[in-house]
Amino acid sequence: MVSSKDVAKRAGVSQPTVSRVINGSTNVNKATIEKVQRAMEELNYRPNLIARSLKQQKTKSIALISGALHNPFFVDSTTTIVNAAKAHGYRTLVYFEEQGNNGAVYEEVLKQQVDGIVLSSIFIDDPVFKELEHSKIPFVMFNRRHQTGGNFVEIDNEQAGCLRPITC
Repeated sequence: MVSSKDVAKRAGVSQPTVSRVINGSTNVNKATIEKVQRAMEELNYRPNLIARSLKQQKTKSIALISGALHNPFFVDSTTTIVNAAKAHGYRTLVYFEEQGNNGAVYEEVLKQQVDGIVLSSIFIDDPVFKELEHSKIPFVMFNRRHQTGGNFVEIDNEQAGCLRPITC
């Protein structure tokens, strides 16, 4: 596997310079950027996202726990959330709730070391809420809220009904 040190050697620059080019720093002159990019192409180099996340202590990924896709609401909302995250430079790991046993889903998400979690459906008394609070991973509930509050986004169904051409 080709490393950033190999790219640096091929381009005739230091490894920190390669890192600055990869991260889009403005402190690198155009000729150096071109040399590094050419070396990356010649060596077929791809940045190691795992190593990068260890160094930065950020994964640039979020987890989305969605309801079942047989419900069109979750198809549309999952697509919208994934696209919005991508537009902000995040990748989304999508998980689907399992009726009756979400413990395994939550456990898998918590193992992923994501930067945040979006739960598009959570039961009002779900015991995972306390575990999420203790995990220190930022999370927001979408389409539901827990009985003790937390961060949530909920639709106002009454107001949404008034948005139709019908007068309320």
